[in-house]
Amino acid sequence: MYRMNRVLTLLALAALLAGACQPIVALTPDDTQTEAALPVPRFEPSACKYSIPEWANTTCGYLVVREDRSQPGGEEIRLHVVIFKGASAEPAADPLILLNGGPGSAGQPMIDGMLYSHVGAVWRSAREVIYIDQRGTGFSIPSLYCPETAIAQATVASTSYTATMAAETSGLQRCYTRLYEDGVNLAAYNLAESAADINDLRLALGYAQVNLYGFSYGSLLAEAIMLDHPAALRSVVMDSVLPLGTDLVHERPVCLQSGLQALFAGCAADAACQAAYPALEAHFYAVLERLRESPAVIPLNTLGEIHLVMLDDLKFLDHIFYQLQRGAVHSLPRTIEAAFARNYSQPAWGWLSYAAGEEIEAGPLTPPKADGLYYSTLCNYAAGLAAAGAESSPCASCAESGDLHPSLAAYAGFMLTPCAFWEAGAAPARLAMPMPAVQIPALLLTGAYDCALPFHLSQKEAGRLGDSYHFVLPVGHTVVASQCGLDLTRQFLADPTQAPDSACIGEMEMNWAPPE
Repeated sequence: MYRMNRVLTLLALAALLAGACQPIVALTPDDTQTEAALPVPRFEPSACKYSIPEWANTTCGYLVVREDRSQPGGEEIRLHVVIFKGASAEPAADPLILLNGGPGSAGQPMIDGMLYSHVGAVWRSAREVIYIDQRGTGFSIPSLYCPETAIAQATVASTSYTATMAAETSGLQRCYTRLYEDGVNLAAYNLAESAADINDLRLALGYAQVNLYGFSYGSLLAEAIMLDHPAALRSVVMDSVLPLGTDLVHERPVCLQSGLQALFAGCAADAACQAAYPALEAHFYAVLERLRESPAVIPLNTLGEIHLVMLDDLKFLDHIFYQLQRGAVHSLPRTIEAAFARNYSQPAWGWLSYAAGEEIEAGPLTPPKADGLYYSTLCNYAAGLAAAGAESSPCASCAESGDLHPSLAAYAGFMLTPCAFWEAGAAPARLAMPMPAVQIPALLLTGAYDCALPFHLSQKEAGRLGDSYHFVLPVGHTVVASQCGLDLTRQFLADPTQAPDSACIGEMEMNWAPPE
């Protein structure tokens, strides 16, 4: 749940994201109107809250919507919006709306991707691109951050994974109590309301149709929009796909193990990697067993100061999964082989670096996700799945992939444990079921090494979407960060009715790192 659970998260699309120009329909209060008399939804221009250079051609503001749409006269909330103008003299009439992952991931990495990456340059060359802070995240009002979970560097680095989880859970309990006592209706921060927010954004800005790019959890949100607001959509790109009706608690063990098996198989299929690491899988499980029985303590020297980092089996697993997700697949055989030789410096430095980041108080410009939104949304969704009769045991599907190592079972078991006290209602039945057949053009991109949302999930989903194209690329999470993934999205957005040329996938190679 810790670093890797910020997966569906922080895998910063630090290589990401596109632009067209249409007039904005903006409503601003005048001296004779009270806020209650203003229409909802509405767009109110404002200064950009994110760090955006003056040269960037952007417009910012707030989308104003009801916190709970079942209460027409209820509380209003504000979602911060950044509009990147298209670079073309004649941009497409339909913008691309970015749906971040998490839920609750930081927005600045996506903003930076739009400003400084090749992805941003390519997408903005054709149309306007819009980033919106989903309700409860970033500079939205309210924002559901949980500073109560901040843990000192020494605590994170020098204690066990289980102790870290216990400390975070305690902080989350305090956060839940504070938000509840502040009057935040946590049951309104859910998938259905967020889907309605995106359609309201389209209406407030005056667009007939839009395109969606949904990353990780954002792909689940994209599907909810496809289901509830199909006429609003021209096309949908889903990157690292989380299908509707997926019980991640049930699927998590299989997903994690499939990522590991992909790593072992990928190395074994490459002559050089197989020659360098002939016993990779056996050595990996030997390391797990050793650290499970006797955690290691690694001294690290930073500018003359010694830090003791404790590494147990679960922290080692977390490091491996995190590297799989962030695209460092090529270096993992070397990391595993070094650990087998009792050199744990790479994962130890990873945990020390992460722990240092934990000292920064969570907020819109800092990496940690908005935990209040994360648990409100996912606990609401898990309750909807349970009501629909979905399996909820962490090991219910272990048999599908053989016996699960005890360390892997324990690690998987931490998924959404705070839902025991985080009361947030239940998702409607329509969103807790698999996606029905729809005829909206969709591009599904999956990483072969993705251990959070592996290809077997998107494979099932592609069969339900009539006008869809499904591609698996030899990467981890965030497929569009690869040149081939970007090219596939560029072709698709240009003409969603035509299958993209996928020849680039066969040209991708994994340059496995040699032993130390």
